[in-house]
Amino acid sequence: MEFDAGTWWLVGLATTAAIGAITYFLRRTISQVDSHDKAINLIQRTYVTQDDFKAYKSQSREDIKQLTEDVSELKDRCLTKEDFYRAQSYTNERLEQIYKLLHDQRGGQ
Repeated sequence: MEFDAGTWWLVGLATTAAIGAITYFLRRTISQVDSHDKAINLIQRTYVTQDDFKAYKSQSREDIKQLTEDVSELKDRCLTKEDFYRAQSYTNERLEQIYKLLHDQRGGQ
């Protein structure tokens, strides 16, 4: 069996196409592997162990408990809005009484 120049041209073209397809898929596969490696490295750098998570969870509960106690203490120690209004009203009444007394002492001028 003899191949002429046209046949060898077709064989060369088919071989080139096959090598191109193999190269394309190989490059795509290697690119995917590289991106997966990057993702795995990121996960390995940022993951938290179960023991670390339990310690963090325990610390968070303690912090929340302390904050709750602090808020309760603040509620007990701080002036409420109603108390403030009541004190302001009392102060205004006393000032009006003083003003009336001063006004009456001057003879109603």
